[in-house]
Amino acid sequence: MPNEFARPGYVFVCAACGKTSPNLYGKGVRNGWDESCMLNAVLCIEEKVDGVWVPAVDPQAAKETPHDHG
Repeated sequence: MPNEFARPGYVFVCAACGKTSPNLYGKGVRNGWDESCMLNAVLCIEEKVDGVWVPAVDPQAAKETPHDHG
């Protein structure tokens, strides 16, 4: 399965631990994103609303394709 990337303004959030990543596999992320985070990832709006992550209304539209990243 190819890596998925969040468009600007969105971020993947691990529903289990709260860690964030701009891509599903955590490539280049140094905050400890792991396989469990990938499996529990929810694509959200990058800015929290009242301290809460807000899931993307249309997750497919909030993703970029891998070729956008070379």
